[in-house]
Amino acid sequence: MTVQINYVNPFSSPDGLVTVMVRPVPTPEQLSEGDAVIELLKGPSLIFGSPHPRSATDARCRRCSWETLDDAFDQLQRRHLSVTHIRHLMHLAAHFMTRHGLRRGGSAVLTRFDHDKVVSIQYEMPIQVTHDEAQAWTTALWGELSYIDMLQSGFLFSFIDEPAA
Repeated sequence: MTVQINYVNPFSSPDGLVTVMVRPVPTPEQLSEGDAVIELLKGPSLIFGSPHPRSATDARCRRCSWETLDDAFDQLQRRHLSVTHIRHLMHLAAHFMTRHGLRRGGSAVLTRFDHDKVVSIQYEMPIQVTHDEAQAWTTALWGELSYIDMLQSGFLFSFIDEPAA
């Protein structure tokens, strides 16, 4: 992963926000981008580091299975949320963790929600902090994602404290 950091003029951004361009890890030739995103969601250690403790599984699904994600991605695409967007958001979140020295906790948790034929996906990454700190880090990440127009409904990434996983 290569990173380009552009510091925003403090006069145009009073909170001193740093904009970050992250070039994602290339998609393996034998995989479609959708399959590459599923592999990334199943194995986030590729960009987020190993779970702690190491005996934890890398990621797990709640209320769905990995095999049903193609259908979910198709439905999200109809709402103009692409797998490219999800992949880029995951890389931005991983870089956010690196920039702020956040350490990964246990298994990431993907939850699929279906309501009135509308699908959304929540992806929770446990980090080694308290519940309140995890909420504060999530809010900070969402602020950065919102600033660069990457915070969209349909796919929600958040940090959680270890016991919540």
